[in-house]
Amino acid sequence: MRNCQVLVMVLVWVCGVHGDSRGGVDTLEEGFMFDDITNDTALDYYEGSGEFAREPFRDILEFPVCVTDEDCEGISVDRGADYRCFQYMCYPWNKAGGGQPFRSCKRRSDCYELMEEEGGDGEDGDCYRHHDRRNVFAGICLPPSEMLSCSEHKECPPHLRCTNFYCGEPHYYQALRSEACPRYQDSFCQDLLLGHSCCFDFSGELSPNSLDWKMKCCDQEVGAPVILPEDGIGEEEIQQLDSTLSEMAVLEKNEMFCKAFSYQLMVNLSSCATFTTTTTTTTTTTTTTTTTTTTTTTTTTTTTT
Repeated sequence: MRNCQVLVMVLVWVCGVHGDSRGGVDTLEEGFMFDDITNDTALDYYEGSGEFAREPFRDILEFPVCVTDEDCEGISVDRGADYRCFQYMCYPWNKAGGGQPFRSCKRRSDCYELMEEEGGDGEDGDCYRHHDRRNVFAGICLPPSEMLSCSEHKECPPHLRCTNFYCGEPHYYQALRSEACPRYQDSFCQDLLLGHSCCFDFSGELSPNSLDWKMKCCDQEVGAPVILPEDGIGEEEIQQLDSTLSEMAVLEKNEMFCKAFSYQLMVNLSSCATFTTTTTTTTTTTTTTTTTTTTTTTTTTTTTT
């Protein structure tokens, strides 16, 4: 009986230690990088659950949009810090001196009571860890709604958009729509909910450089995968477009491009001249009338008696 009582007391003590996560029992959280905490959250979130929209917290000028770490290499060089792609933003995870908007973390218990200036609302957050944990040793604390993974916008709270597979702030999703897509990789656009096709973009400033043709996701499901120039472009823009088409002739797609443009624009482009020529074919039909004359011969036989 005494042994049973001791066993019960031990079990109660162990449960109490594990349950009191705010008690700072750090020895139980050693090796957190390899335990069962992931970038997902068990919190179910439904539309209309009562969380209100707020002003954007993430500064997209300070922390640019990204899809992979490669998108952050430029800003890392420019600013002399190791920026990595955290969900959908380039973030300097190990920048010295503090002053960053997100609380640094290694475990969920580092994210209790996230304040408004940290992107929270006073409630407990969760620790988002970069996938490369061998080289990125710290994460950032986020509110649970921004820890949600997604594959469709409807899977996110009403004030968020599905951005690079995470429920994120809408201005980052809009910025991602403006980013280039890999040529001929429609799946890139479809997976990221940016459009149906990776399209040739003639809508903005054009570059005749054959290695820098602009590609952007668009919703072109039928016809040519082309984002058209704006209506009423000027003579200078027309010349630039013509020069770009001349360089792009190596792709053997100029017929597709030209026929996607309005006829009024196409006739002003020398690169489209071949496709604006109209050939008229005249067919002459000759009718021959044949007159047939039929001659009837009557033979009279006379019999003499």
